[in-house]
Amino acid sequence: WQGRVYYVFGFLALVFVMVLLTAAEATIVLIYVQLVNLEYRWWWRSFIGAGSYGIWLMGYSVLYYLIVLSVRSWWSSVLYFGYMAMASYFCFVMIGAFGFLLTFVFVRIIYGSIKID
Repeated sequence: WQGRVYYVFGFLALVFVMVLLTAAEATIVLIYVQLVNLEYRWWWRSFIGAGSYGIWLMGYSVLYYLIVLSVRSWWSSVLYFGYMAMASYFCFVMIGAFGFLLTFVFVRIIYGSIKID
């Protein structure tokens, strides 16, 4: 690299943090609107709402395969979709868990501030 600094991993880490925060904020807003409408079954919706990024990632990888890639081998296609399915599932579970935990903290805070006298 001839003494040059390689910035890709720093940018990747920054984008990863931004994805986590964006998914968590969107999930908190989703659950807040749900709680305002007196729907108290929010647990799985918070996980799926944040984890839907993994579904988007799989859809984008299919679109990328069809439009950009020119793969001719059947095994290469199987490997591509296998690895993308694993990466999408990992993102679904990881970001879904992060969104759920932050939503859980948010719900504990808003219900903890209620005073009953």
